[in-house]
Amino acid sequence: MSPCLDVEALYQALDRKRRQARLRWRDIAKEAGVSPSTLTRVGHGRRPDADGLIRLLVWLGETDVRAFIAGGAG
Repeated sequence: MSPCLDVEALYQALDRKRRQARLRWRDIAKEAGVSPSTLTRVGHGRRPDADGLIRLLVWLGETDVRAFIAGGAG
């Protein structure tokens, strides 16, 4: 299996930070610079586009993306 984005891990990280900061999903969208529908897609297990992914990782403060790679990376 080739490496790909682990959307569930991304969603869990977003949700964990959202809960810690007591934010709504709409707040995350605004802060990260993505549309609320991007977060809805991630919540339904679908991948965000490349720009959206980068913005979400920046919002999370993640520099090590290995936690979000499935399929043999890391």
